[in-house]
Amino acid sequence: MRYALSLILLLCSPLVAAEFWISPAGSHRAPGTLTDPWDLQTALAQPSQVVPGDTLWLLPGVYKLQQPLVGRLSGTQSRPIKLRAQPGTRVTLDCAIASALAGDASCLLIEGSHAWYESFEIFNSREIRSAVAPGAPANPRGIGIQARSGPGVKLINLVIHDVGLAVFESQPSGIEIYGLIAYNNGWDGPDRSHGPGIYIRNKTAWPRKFIEDSIVFQNYRQGLQGYGTGANVFSHMQLVGNIFFNNGIGRNGLHRNLMFGNERGDHVGNVLWENFTYFPRAARSSGNLFGGDGGCRDLRLVGNIFASTSQLNCLQGIEAAANTFYGKVSWVASTQPFQAAFPDNEFPEHASGVDIRIRRNRYDSQRLHAVIYNWDRLDAVELDLSRLGVPAGALVEVRSAQGPFGEPLRLAFTGAALAVPMTGWNAALPIDWSAGKSLPPTFPEFGALILTWTRPNLASY
Repeated sequence: MRYALSLILLLCSPLVAAEFWISPAGSHRAPGTLTDPWDLQTALAQPSQVVPGDTLWLLPGVYKLQQPLVGRLSGTQSRPIKLRAQPGTRVTLDCAIASALAGDASCLLIEGSHAWYESFEIFNSREIRSAVAPGAPANPRGIGIQARSGPGVKLINLVIHDVGLAVFESQPSGIEIYGLIAYNNGWDGPDRSHGPGIYIRNKTAWPRKFIEDSIVFQNYRQGLQGYGTGANVFSHMQLVGNIFFNNGIGRNGLHRNLMFGNERGDHVGNVLWENFTYFPRAARSSGNLFGGDGGCRDLRLVGNIFASTSQLNCLQGIEAAANTFYGKVSWVASTQPFQAAFPDNEFPEHASGVDIRIRRNRYDSQRLHAVIYNWDRLDAVELDLSRLGVPAGALVEVRSAQGPFGEPLRLAFTGAALAVPMTGWNAALPIDWSAGKSLPPTFPEFGALILTWTRPNLASY
């Protein structure tokens, strides 16, 4: 009886997840322990010891990739496999050697399914920003992540910079891109500037894909490019809480923060909710483009701030409410101005005041993203964190997204609003950036901030 009861308890108890470790100096002959870790290539091939629910920890350091990586991790829907940086450390994948092996190479090609890739950095240290041949195949800096995976893959709180484009995704199984920081990606070719932050496609019959709480800026062409030629369309995408600004720093100048569409008209069912875009008021840019030449239908725009011009080539089923449009709004319908057709939005003639939005991170309870429109150009603004789960006595570290690895501003949270300066922030220049060339300005008029906080000691309660 005791044996039967023990067997029943064992069968009913949840499986215990295992942990394995990876190091820049790891080995394929190692057992994957903390004291004898694997190399990254071995771990991504999913050794037989790794089963659904397990976590692979990346130990800190720079992983100089000798060839493109292929991630074949496969878990289950209820027990994904997680590849994560060790908390509080910096893990960097340098694609310089791997990208030099072939044009347009992927630093990390993701296959497999139900795998989460979390909290590490991908970049290319190679000092080359131009291509001698036109077009995307001539990409001299490679692709940060290309997803060619099955269902259940998530890219969470990654930082991807100074590659050819951060994420290229066109597979039919759905994906979640969350908390991505993507900047300074792209190159100049003989034809034009290339390199969006995110290039993504989704056909009408495919499952919904998600891009949420990401910050995408200072890429050489677009922030988000959502289209392709022929049948490669952009449908059933959900964009929530993202910040797109100052995209188009290549030789052609500021381009578009958001862009989807092509010659086809079946870009269907896209949702943009509480996204934030910005270009400097004095700068010339192409703004945002929704629909392309073929148009789109069933587009929902709710609660967004578009601080630039916007062009909407959508007629059927459009919903637009609680948005703020700075700049001209061009609408394909010629019978009625957009402002008259959608009066439940704001269309300020002049940008003034201070507008601050703060969002909590779903996968890191002690991380916040703040977007600040400081139209009055104040030297400092106040951030109210009292309703965002930050306890009094916590130490808050504030970084600009433009310099995510810089020394943070450390502020003690007393329960009152934090005074955050809007001057003195530095931006990380692209690798191989021309001497004397400047980036488009943001501060003090606009800022995207990353806030992390640590709990106070129990004795302080």
